[in-house]
This record gives sequence, C-alpha cells and structure tokens, in this order.
Amino acid sequence: MWVSFDDPLALLSKVLAPPWEGEQPDELPHTCKPAAWERQHACSRDWEHDLLWCGRAEGSVAIHRFRLRDHVLARELAAGMQALALEERSRGSSGDQASNVGGFHGARDLWERPEVHETGLPQLVRCAVRHAA
Repeated sequence: MWVSFDDPLALLSKVLAPPWEGEQPDELPHTCKPAAWERQHACSRDWEHDLLWCGRAEGSVAIHRFRLRDHVLARELAAGMQALALEERSRGSSGDQASNVGGFHGARDLWERPEVHETGLPQLVRCAVRHAA
C-alpha cells in the first residue's frame, strides 16, 4: 500500500477515521476478538513495549503501548502531572477547549515547563516515540 502526501488533509482525515469508515456494511467485521498484544523486545530499560495490530480494509494499523517498568516512577509522574493540572485549574484556567470533552485538558505548553523537564518525562516520551517509529 502506498501513501500519498499530495493532499495532507485527506491523508490526516483517513488516518483519524474509525476503522470501519468508508467500508460497505457487508465488509464490516461481525465478530469481536480479544486484543492480542505482542510483547516487543526490550526497547529500553525504562519501557515495556507491546504492539497490537488492528485490521482495516486497506491493511493493518499498529497500536503501540508503552508502560514504565518502574511502577514507583510511573506513580510519581502521574502524581506530578495531576498536581500541574490542579494548579492550572486553581488559577482559573478552563483548559484547552479544542479537545476538551467532559474533562480538563491543560494548556499546550507542557514541554516548556521547567518542572516537567526536571521529572525526565520528555526524555521518556522521546524514547518511546523513537522506538515506535
């Protein structure tokens, strides 16, 4: 399958569409299958990397799942991100409304905040993205 970059908006809408969009009703799968995550080789000392292949009419799409091996670090990062969101909300921010559906989506400046860089989160995310690419 070839990907054309001539029309980036059409490409983006195709990628973001649900798997069944554009298929005829008789082409839709009529059974549910349990997710069969495949454990990937150790991509780093920090992450457990699993892969799930989702079938589509045009071919399969890979879904990557990364989980921190250090559960204490994972809890600390989650608590730190929650504290940042609570602090932002306490300042009266309503969050980013573009993707906010029934929840809070903070400002899009996360990677610019020094306290986030002190946690090492950007480096961890960079490592995960590099291994998924």
